[in-house]
Amino acid sequence: MGSAGGNQHAQYARERSSEEDIPIIFIGDSQLPIEPPATVSDATLLVENILKLKLQMDVIESKLPLKEVEDIKSLEEKLQCEEAIKIEMGRMFQMIGGTDGGKLVRRALSKVFSDELAAKCSWTGAKNNHKIGELTLISELKNIVQKVFPNTSDYEFERVVKDFFRYAEQRKSRKKQTNQ
Repeated sequence: MGSAGGNQHAQYARERSSEEDIPIIFIGDSQLPIEPPATVSDATLLVENILKLKLQMDVIESKLPLKEVEDIKSLEEKLQCEEAIKIEMGRMFQMIGGTDGGKLVRRALSKVFSDELAAKCSWTGAKNNHKIGELTLISELKNIVQKVFPNTSDYEFERVVKDFFRYAEQRKSRKKQTNQ
């Protein structure tokens, strides 16, 4: 994720937003308004916060794919509390890519959820599974998929997500058979 010689995750922009006269920070393709640093120590604090965000994302990505329901809860809490992490997660989804909305959804979900964990989840939480249909993570994935592939309907997105979790046990069994 990192690059030699620079931080590709976040950069301070000296541009001014057109609506307000405050600087903006770019994180991925998204922009967050920030207060202008009044002093060198404020600017230092801003840089420290950007580096902290990058470190948090590196920690999150190092834990992927998630293996336990508690991991989902922990990630969800971070996504709900910190807008910058949600934006970076969206950027990660964009970078995963795919040739259509369905492929992007499957590739992103495979990156985030192990088959073992996916087998314990479902869209509605049926059969005593963990409910994923209302997660911030899923909502952010949907936003990115529909941004990258505008023709992806809500129905198509939900169908692909539901199928991903529905067939997790089958993927798990196939992997087990090929590893023996």
